[in-house]
Amino acid sequence: MKIRPMRRSDERKLLVAILHYFDGHVPNGFFARFRREIFAVAVSLLLGAIALCTFTEPSALKLFLSGGSLFAGLVMGIAAMRYSSAASWPALVRCIDRDLVEARLKELDAPVTGNPVN
Repeated sequence: MKIRPMRRSDERKLLVAILHYFDGHVPNGFFARFRREIFAVAVSLLLGAIALCTFTEPSALKLFLSGGSLFAGLVMGIAAMRYSSAASWPALVRCIDRDLVEARLKELDAPVTGNPVN
């Protein structure tokens, strides 16, 4: 698979987000933990709906439940990925040089000379 270089606009968005995360923090208060508990209950309900649709006779209601379960599973998967990313950020931030990120942002904001690829 060929890996294409990142477009300037995408790189700029990524670097701005990194600088934003430098100043932020990972939410780990009561409500953040409460959301994790809700996530666990939602996963249990998702598994129950999938089992219901798998082991019983097909019907429109079960098809609707299966589609809803699929959608809920996708949303929960994305939420889990985002939470995992936020939780690992404190370990990662120590490996990133803020000055280099800011310098690259200044380069990206400079006018492009020659024949730009993007």
